[in-house]
Amino acid sequence: MNVQYVTVVFSTEKGARTLEECLEQLLCNLDLEKIEKKDA
Repeated sequence: MNVQYVTVVFSTEKGARTLEECLEQLLCNLDLEKIEKKDA
């Protein structure tokens, strides 16, 4: 599931971002989701 999401992000963002930047953004998004779940 996570691998598929990374692949989709990289495919759609390819050319605008590097894979490293996509992974960094993905990690940031996951951190935000965890915080939101704790608050909810």
